[in-house]
Amino acid sequence: GSCREAIEGRADVVARLEAVNSKPKNKQRKLTAEENDFIRNEQLLSKLDWNHWAANYCSIMLGGINPSGLGKLELWESQKMLMRLVNRLERTSFEAVERNEPADGILIAYHKARQLGATAICRSFLVHRISNWRSISGFSASVDDDKIFELYDRDKRIYDNLPFFLKPSLDSRDESVDQQAMHLKFGT
Repeated sequence: GSCREAIEGRADVVARLEAVNSKPKNKQRKLTAEENDFIRNEQLLSKLDWNHWAANYCSIMLGGINPSGLGKLELWESQKMLMRLVNRLERTSFEAVERNEPADGILIAYHKARQLGATAICRSFLVHRISNWRSISGFSASVDDDKIFELYDRDKRIYDNLPFFLKPSLDSRDESVDQQAMHLKFGT
């Protein structure tokens, strides 16, 4: 089974695994049983629990909060309100399925104000879904070309900072068992 407890030094374990993986293939050592267990645990938890994935692996620009500018997504109150709505809609959808009724899933028309963190959390939802589930595609659109590039940069930042064991291939021709191709299109 998977382990939900806080793993002491999770970031240190991930950094150590990244160091092993970054070496040329002929110089890499085999991962230990404990390291493989850690990877499998993180893959399962990240796939099933957006909160776990976001807190530990979703890198966003923090602006002036962090000198490097990069950090993990920590929810603001406005984002927590959106999460409560998502949770409620998810429960409603599951209940409909249990009653053998049609379920549309989670559909939200989010007319957002500026500076509420809506873009950050919505980008994280999309990248989480398409990077953890097979046969999922995403599409991002805007009426403004500059905004499309901004969305692309945000998504690429999240993807680029995922550890190797959570990072799907971007090449749809990659058919290895451990990889899935991540499909995301942008347009105006």
